[in-house]
Amino acid sequence: MKIKTQLLLLLGVFAVSIFLIVGVNIFSIVSSTQQHQMAYAEMLIGQSETYIQLYLQRIDRIASQLQNTYTVQKFFLAPKWSGLIDAEQELAPTARSVLDQQDGISGLLFIGPDRRVNYSAQEDCFVMPEEEINSLTYTNLYQTDDAEYYYCIIPINSTMEPYVTLRKIGYVVMELDPDFYSSVFRRYLPSENATFILTDGNRNIVASNSHADSSLRFAVSELLSGKNFQNIEGTKYLCIVNQIQELGYQISYFLPYSDILFPGMRLAVINFAVFAGFFLLCMVLAVMMIRGILTPIRQISAFAHETIYNRRKSSLQITVRNELLPMVESLNWMLEQKEESTRKIFETQQKLYEAEKAEKQAKLDSLQAQIHPHFLYNTLECIRSIAEAKGVQEISEISSAMAKMFRYSIGGDPWSTLAEELEIVKAYFRIISIRFRGKYRLSLQCPAEYGDCRMIRMILQPLVENAVIHGLEKRRGEGEVNIRCEKTDGFLYLWVSDNGKGIEKEELEQIREQMEYPVSDSSVGIFNTVKRLKNRYGKEAKLEIDSVFQEGTVIFVCFPYREE
Repeated sequence: MKIKTQLLLLLGVFAVSIFLIVGVNIFSIVSSTQQHQMAYAEMLIGQSETYIQLYLQRIDRIASQLQNTYTVQKFFLAPKWSGLIDAEQELAPTARSVLDQQDGISGLLFIGPDRRVNYSAQEDCFVMPEEEINSLTYTNLYQTDDAEYYYCIIPINSTMEPYVTLRKIGYVVMELDPDFYSSVFRRYLPSENATFILTDGNRNIVASNSHADSSLRFAVSELLSGKNFQNIEGTKYLCIVNQIQELGYQISYFLPYSDILFPGMRLAVINFAVFAGFFLLCMVLAVMMIRGILTPIRQISAFAHETIYNRRKSSLQITVRNELLPMVESLNWMLEQKEESTRKIFETQQKLYEAEKAEKQAKLDSLQAQIHPHFLYNTLECIRSIAEAKGVQEISEISSAMAKMFRYSIGGDPWSTLAEELEIVKAYFRIISIRFRGKYRLSLQCPAEYGDCRMIRMILQPLVENAVIHGLEKRRGEGEVNIRCEKTDGFLYLWVSDNGKGIEKEELEQIREQMEYPVSDSSVGIFNTVKRLKNRYGKEAKLEIDSVFQEGTVIFVCFPYREE
């Protein structure tokens, strides 16, 4: 397939992808907006229900207070005519207190057990229901020419008479104003077209945030509890219906579907316009890109054909000046250099790699060879056997210690542990103790938990030997070599110190300079140790020396702490 065809196909796939993305995006916006609006509507109706529940709880508390108030009990238990007037005078403040205590209560009626109104805090036309009422009860809506009301009937049982069972002595009826619920609904409207409707058990409208039209009034009588979409006289609504169990009422919420879609559609149109503009811009750029790519590719192809078959020697020239120009220049340079330049580079890199590898291997082999005298091991074992046979204990101990050291030094694995290194130092110092008859002491301050730390073989012994030969032997009297270990921040720190002769300042500076740039023929001691640490650990390892003449020397070693 030609590149032009591929680019056009790619452009077509890109166009289809853009439209698919736009379609999915628009659908996602509309769907998410619808879900958001539905969730928001459920939240609002839940908040309004919560407010109504709180209002009903306050009504319950007021009802409980009236049931147990002394003045109310006294009013209903007062003898006919004799105590009634005083009780009414005392009852009036209680009624006023209830009316002032809670919004939405517009009147109070005190009804005797004969179901006749004995006292009213406000003129009213309430008629007591015929059925027996034994608990707090809310009535359906009462409609008059002037207003609409519904009532809360509170049965009053005697709590002052010395009877075993309670006796019903009357009723208190609270007249409740439906406008209170309308004011609640108006607080929780998501849009101007949303409608809250509260209906009683007979599906009469008790309250609404606005004057509900006849279609919604009819729909309320048909809806069941739940959430769904309904077509009401040609208009689609989101309908949410919940029951208020305490009242026996139903709260209905209507939101036109157009109000749900409008925010999402507006975003969708904006989104489509942005994508359409972007697509047109991409089309223009794609055409320019196709022309910019195909023209120089044709020229390069023709040049390559002439170079291969006609042995053309001239350089390639293209008419389009874009990102392909550096490629053409590189191609011209590559044709000039051809295989000769590549071969030289490869040979040079190979030589450098082999030389570096050989140098490192030679250094390691040379350094290991200095401390691996294999042939001495068998000789020392022979000497130890003869010494034990002849009963010469000191020669046997020296031979055993030296054999242990040589066996350790010629081990195949270049790595060891701190515990093994300390054992070799002890073996070496056993030889020194026999040689100098206990003149020198070895002090170890290394916690046992550091014993598994991996380190290079024969690091400590050369430093201890250096301290004995160059420090302790050059002074009179007893001497001591101390080895101290610490672990900090993932590194193991070692100090090898002695109280020997020390090093003069000029000589100390010279030693430090040689440690910085150790020569290849350095001795087995401190310089050999520096090179081995650098080869194994690189810049993570450190070896430093400090000394005070006639007081002693301290060698500091540091390398990464790694366990077996």
